[in-house]
Amino acid sequence: MSLDDEINNFVDTVLVAGDNILPKINIIADSIFQAIPQIIEKINENLPTLLDSGIQILETIIQGIMENLPEIMEGANQIISTLLIALIDMLPQIIEGGMQIIIALVQGLSEQLPTLIPQMVKTIVTIVNSLLDNIDMIIDAGIQLLIGLAEGLIDALPQLIDKIPVIIEKLIMAITNNLPKIIEMGIKLIIKLAEGLIKAIPQLVSKIPQIISSLIRDLQLFFSNMGEVGKKSCIWYMGRNKKC
Repeated sequence: MSLDDEINNFVDTVLVAGDNILPKINIIADSIFQAIPQIIEKINENLPTLLDSGIQILETIIQGIMENLPEIMEGANQIISTLLIALIDMLPQIIEGGMQIIIALVQGLSEQLPTLIPQMVKTIVTIVNSLLDNIDMIIDAGIQLLIGLAEGLIDALPQLIDKIPVIIEKLIMAITNNLPKIIEMGIKLIIKLAEGLIKAIPQLVSKIPQIISSLIRDLQLFFSNMGEVGKKSCIWYMGRNKKC
């Protein structure tokens, strides 16, 4: 029998089965719909019994657990102890395996480093060259973005100006409504800062000599740099005007 014949026979079988089932679907559906009210009625009639049975089952399970709790706990302890002992016994192997993995990774990186470094350098050079080749476009895009932002702000300025009084009014109302909380938090913050400063006074006093010496050293460095800047400025000026 060819493949086409098998396909045709399969299709005919499906069609025959469909013809036999379709007329009976309405009968099956009607039977189901008729049975649903009876099922619901039976459930309602036996609901107290079902609930009592469920409660009894739960009580039996809980009672069984409570009666066997020592054995359950002992079994759990044995399982945990066995797992811990197994882990402890295997710990040297785990550590050794981890070390071998780390060593293999390091060795692999070391072996590939001569190849990786030139590739990284090439990649960096390619990125830099691409940026340099497109620097004009990037700058133009940045300028256009800034211009667009500026134009948007200018266009929206009247609306922003109109909204400023409303914003200020709402801000004042929010501050007024929350003024007691703000004052309370401010007082708490001041107290905390005062407590922190009081606690830090001994440390600050001990650091005063270091702070003073650091300030003097920085001032000396600043003035020496200023002298060097003045000297270089004079040399530059002499070079331009032939006198100082």
